[in-house]
Amino acid sequence: YRSRAAAISSIFQDHLLSRPSVKEKADEGKRTYIFHHKGESWGESLFIMEKNGRAHCCSYWYNDDPANIYLEGLSVDPESRMKGIGTELLKMHEEMCIRMGASTAGLWVGKNTWMHDWYLRKGYRDWKKHDQEKESVWMHKDFIKSQVR
Repeated sequence: YRSRAAAISSIFQDHLLSRPSVKEKADEGKRTYIFHHKGESWGESLFIMEKNGRAHCCSYWYNDDPANIYLEGLSVDPESRMKGIGTELLKMHEEMCIRMGASTAGLWVGKNTWMHDWYLRKGYRDWKKHDQEKESVWMHKDFIKSQVR
């Protein structure tokens, strides 16, 4: 658990301390993120939040399924949308997936919503219907070994 926490911390060191954003470069500002890593009996989770609370997401993975890392609750405040924060969070999630050796990133989202279309544009594909949410679908994005740094 401690060694995984250290690995996660090092993966996000650059991102979490001072990742500049396109919009904020003009203002000489930098977007900063905070995170919280938690180990559970079933697996682990990593909560990431923009320091001012404008956006957040949670990545999680199961102990018995290390090839898949899931994204949950990616959310951006409506007044902060269209500024690249959601894309930045998604890229951090995907970078973590690749560096931790996952072959797939998964998530579920409402079918035929703007978020579904957004994930399609980001390279995610419909995978299967959600068992409990009739209007939702599981999506996934596969990573290839050459993407691992």
